[in-house]
Amino acid sequence: MIKVKLKNQPEEMQEIFIRHVIDDISIVDLAKLYNMDYAALRKRIYRIKTQLSVSVKVDEVIWTLILISNVPFLLQLTFFSRR
Repeated sequence: MIKVKLKNQPEEMQEIFIRHVIDDISIVDLAKLYNMDYAALRKRIYRIKTQLSVSVKVDEVIWTLILISNVPFLLQLTFFSRR
């Protein structure tokens, strides 16, 4: 799922972000490994986290709306299945 959400990021940034989040490698170490400025990398990772947070919240809202719109159907299904 993370890869899909990062598709608009450069390949190297995707790799760095995944290593930071999943492998729990510090931003300081990643900056050294990829020969990048620590402050710039920290800002980029923060921006990506913010974008992902908004994106995940939007997905949750969409699924909630889908569930709510299907409640009458689910209630009917439950009612008729008991007979």
